[in-house]
Amino acid sequence: MDNETLNERLLGWMKTRGPDDWHRVVSTYNWDNGMRPLLWIARQPQLDRATAHTMFWLTSPEWFLLGKLYRDGGRDPWEAGERELCVTLFDRVRSGSIPEGAFSTDHRDFVTAERWESYALFKGADPAEFRLPDWMHHEIAGRVVDLSGMDEGYPTAFFEN
Repeated sequence: MDNETLNERLLGWMKTRGPDDWHRVVSTYNWDNGMRPLLWIARQPQLDRATAHTMFWLTSPEWFLLGKLYRDGGRDPWEAGERELCVTLFDRVRSGSIPEGAFSTDHRDFVTAERWESYALFKGADPAEFRLPDWMHHEIAGRVVDLSGMDEGYPTAFFEN
């Protein structure tokens, strides 16, 4: 099955699921398979903070928000998709529209507030324009989501005949 077909199937599956399964997708997804499923998750009102936290820091926001691609929007579809995901999450985080969640973060790729501010200054940006809430700069404690039964972001049942 090609990525387009898999992602269509994944979107249909996710529409019948909730934040636990969305977190499982984000935490195991192979980003080379396209941004559509991740963008869909990022736009859901029930998006868990730990899921948003994980997605945001995995987008390399220092590149897509503070770097050249923020200004020119990216040149290829992959860059444009990842930039759109990063900006969507940034806007939701800054607006306060992501409710407190139940899950813990399952990665350590976040950036401290001090380092994030230094990135902004280094890139010649106003740090206040890119300030994030405190919860974005540390691990989030909560329930650990079971990631078993997933293969590159897809339920393993997708590959069983």
